[in-house]
Order: sequence, then structure tokens, then C-alpha cells
Amino acid sequence: MLPFVALLLILTKVQCFDFSRIVLPKDTEFFNTTYDTNNKESFFTDYRRVLNEDILLPSATVVRYQYNDTDTLADIMFYAKLTKTSNCRASYDKLDCPFCKEILPDAHVVVTYGKNPLGVSGHISVSEDNKTIYVVVRGAASMRNKITYGVNEMIQHPFIPNAQVHKGMLLALLSIRDTIAQTLDDQLKLHPEYKVVVAGHSFGAGVASLVAVDIQQQFPQLDSTRLKARLLGKPRVGNEGYVAYIGDNNIDLIRYVQYDDGTAHEPSLLKGYLVG
Repeated sequence: MLPFVALLLILTKVQCFDFSRIVLPKDTEFFNTTYDTNNKESFFTDYRRVLNEDILLPSATVVRYQYNDTDTLADIMFYAKLTKTSNCRASYDKLDCPFCKEILPDAHVVVTYGKNPLGVSGHISVSEDNKTIYVVVRGAASMRNKITYGVNEMIQHPFIPNAQVHKGMLLALLSIRDTIAQTLDDQLKLHPEYKVVVAGHSFGAGVASLVAVDIQQQFPQLDSTRLKARLLGKPRVGNEGYVAYIGDNNIDLIRYVQYDDGTAHEPSLLKGYLVG
């Protein structure tokens, strides 16, 4: 028992933060809070995280808190429910179960994908009310998905110079890329004014990041007002070059994570990963 406890203590990163909270004027729906070194306020341990991660990638100096009635929280709830539709066995290809219909009452699925060697699955649906095409990538749902996620060495992105990305997620993208591109090409010909939203959770969010970037490259008519990605619990995908590409091309990509979600802190920063 004692050796196990000793090993756990070695693996566990213990952080004690000394800070005080300074509330800034509330001129928006955000509650801005900054921290400076002062009174003890917080203590946590997490053996899943990399040692000294906060030194490698310092925390933000401003933390924003949301009220329950803000548009941001409404978006989070909507996209959390949307990604859940990709797990629905009752109406995976129709979105006609009570839960799915509540999310997108008028939507219809135009294609599902999942019959590929890596088993990467999801659906593309169209909402006339929202004038939006939704590309949803499911999280890891099979042993093949989990093995793919475990292939986490970085390799060169085939279409972005100086960008290296998670090998398994890139292979996942390549396994569904043609299906997504052909479907979007068809739907954008039918609905040239529609927007495109890419969504995913966990492993699916990582793949969806690559999907969104690929769509931006293949469909230049979709600028930042017509293409966005909303990714929940997303692991890290690429290096500084990949992150820079997303920023330089103004891709509207938002990553929603819970701080203590271990997946959001993987793969390690020591391997060269940032966010993306």
C-alpha cells in the first residue's frame, strides 16, 4: 500500500494558488475577474495532468464568468445537445426521436457516415429554419476509435505548411473527408446562402477541428460569418503552426471545456501540442 501511495504522490501535481479576486465593472454580460498574488483561495490535485503544465502554458490573466441567461451558455447547451444526437440509436439517421426533434425540429439528415475502416461516425443534417448545414462528428464509440485516438504522435498536415497534427485524428479526418466534401458541395448548390456549423464532443471534437479547417480550405465561399466550429471537451490537436493557421485565417472555432476534464489536457504539451 505504501509504495502505491508514494507513487501516486510522485505522479500527482499539487498546486496551491495564492490570489485575490478583483471584480471589474459589469458593463457587459460577462463578469470579468482578474487574479493577483495574495490570499490563499484554491487548492487542487490532478494526477492525470503533466507536471508543470501551467509553466509550459500559463493560465489566462482574465477569467470570465457567465450568468445563466447569457447567449454563450445557451450556445453551449444547444451544441451539447446537438452532439448528443450523434449518439442516438433510435433516430441516428432521421433525428425523429423526441429528444432529437426538440433540438432541431425541422432538420433532416442528408447523410450518415461510419462505414469506414476507422469507424469514425456522425451525420450531416440540414435545417431550413436556421438556414444551416450541421456537420456532427461523434465521440469515440468503438475500440477502433479509441485506438485511433491513442495514435497521438504528431505528423505533418498534408495541406498546411509548418503545421503538425495528431496522427490518429488526421487519419480520422481523411477517412470521412470525401463524404463530407461531396455532401457539402451538393447541399451548398441547393442552398448557396446557408451557413455551415461543425460540432463534436471529445475525440469527435478533435476530429471536428480538422474537419472545419478542411472545409475552410475546400469551400472558400464560406467566410467566418458562414462557417464555425463548436467543440466540446476537445483534446489538443496540433502544434503552433496549426493553431496559427486557424487564427491567421479567422476560422470561427470555439472550444468549450471543463477545467478538470482530463481529455482537454491531452496530449501532453511536452509533445509539442497546443490547442487548435
